[in-house]
Amino acid sequence: MKKLKFIFGKLSILYYILFLLVTCVLCKYGSIRQLKFAFFALGVFLVISLCIWIGCLIAEKENPFKMKGALRKTVFGTELLILLVVTVGCISYIVYTAIPYNGALSWKVDSLFKTKKIEYEHNNFFRDGAEGLIKDINKKLKLPDELYITDSFEMSFDKDGTITRVSAYLYGQNEKGKDKTYLIDYDIDKSDKIVVQIAGYANADYDDDKKLDPMFTILEKSDCKMQATQWNLNYAFADNPPEYEILYYGKRSFASSEGLVYLPGDVDGDGEVSGMTDFTALDRGGEALGYEVSLYLPQDESVTPVRYMMEPEYISPDTISQNEQAEKDSQAKEQGKENNTWTVDTDGSGVVRFFLNEQKGWKLSVVDAALGTRYYKLETTSDGGYNWTTVNEDPFDGNGGAGEGIQFFNEQFGFIGLSGASQTHSSIYVTKDGGKTLKEIKLPMDTVTEYPPHMQEYGLTLEDYQYLEMPQQDGENYTIHVMSQSGEMEGLVFTSEDHGENWIFTGVFAENDLS
Repeated sequence: MKKLKFIFGKLSILYYILFLLVTCVLCKYGSIRQLKFAFFALGVFLVISLCIWIGCLIAEKENPFKMKGALRKTVFGTELLILLVVTVGCISYIVYTAIPYNGALSWKVDSLFKTKKIEYEHNNFFRDGAEGLIKDINKKLKLPDELYITDSFEMSFDKDGTITRVSAYLYGQNEKGKDKTYLIDYDIDKSDKIVVQIAGYANADYDDDKKLDPMFTILEKSDCKMQATQWNLNYAFADNPPEYEILYYGKRSFASSEGLVYLPGDVDGDGEVSGMTDFTALDRGGEALGYEVSLYLPQDESVTPVRYMMEPEYISPDTISQNEQAEKDSQAKEQGKENNTWTVDTDGSGVVRFFLNEQKGWKLSVVDAALGTRYYKLETTSDGGYNWTTVNEDPFDGNGGAGEGIQFFNEQFGFIGLSGASQTHSSIYVTKDGGKTLKEIKLPMDTVTEYPPHMQEYGLTLEDYQYLEMPQQDGENYTIHVMSQSGEMEGLVFTSEDHGENWIFTGVFAENDLS
């Protein structure tokens, strides 16, 4: 009996320590198959060994805390100390893994408090619509009265209307004014319950274009059931029955009338029905903008989606162009604030913009183009780009090319550049009256006394240095780098101490000098 007591007493200690260590690893890294097996095996061994050990103590009527002999007391005290240290250490580590981002346990804890599984009772689209989902969730979670989508609302259903999948990320403010988020996921193949993750992050800007209620209003008036039934006839003999999907992004714009279906009604809730009632105007250009819900066949891209719109607004081509220009002006202002530089439109138009501040700006607008050469006029704005006026109809004296840049240092003084299409030559013009008059900068090339280190090696002469970079400010002075072509890492340096009126040669620059 004493041998059994000794053996299983020591085994109990070993199993206990191993059990705690395996528990720590599981809490850190999650459910690994081998560790799960070890966890349950050690738990069983620990219980069995403890039972046998305690049984031996009872049979011998021995109190383990009342031992005779100094050695036995020392050994027993040491074992208790080890168990105490291991227990405190492992429990501390387990608590650490429960803190967000520190281990798998933290995600389990997070899921326990932030993930809700809800019975999906109103799960037939033809009978309950998409609003049935909100009704079921609202039974378990008190949803805000006004909900918004972060990106899209997607719902799939079969030919009988049974909803098969839902994916949406909604947010809104509760009655206390606090932001609440709801990541909704439902897949009939995985579960018959709706999974809702709450307390996530969303960019809650509360944009009216992303309201959820208009989707319900549109679907209530739509003929989705009839349309799905009609499509279903085309798949009567198909091996796999079709699946339909509802997709909602909030307000969208369309430049083509293909697939668009007008629905009468007040979708924005202002008590009035407004907007275009058909889409024939789109044949002449422009866009239709409004709340829209698409019904489509995700497995057959050849079938044009049906796009239901209510109270669509017609946006004319001129308005679209103005909006695009306003967006480009806004980007130019942002870049100007960050880098104090100009922007060049990336759509191939060649328009160059520069904003000195939120209100004052200039742009080179193309008035004519041929064979890659553009001719510009210089415009200016004093109201942030809402209105532009021509300040110089021919800033480059009849010369054409590609706008190189615009750089103003106050509302009167600045530089404007024009380069050739080959990027081997350019011209810089200076203005001291806000662009009304410009004077081309002529550099004193005959005063150059030093040459770039690799000029002769490349077979170049001084006449090959005709590409002028836009001037850079250096305190009260301004410098121009002159190269044989754009992007070269060595060249000549000219400096002006009188705001671009006169320039003097001050040396050369090479790649190492630019670091």
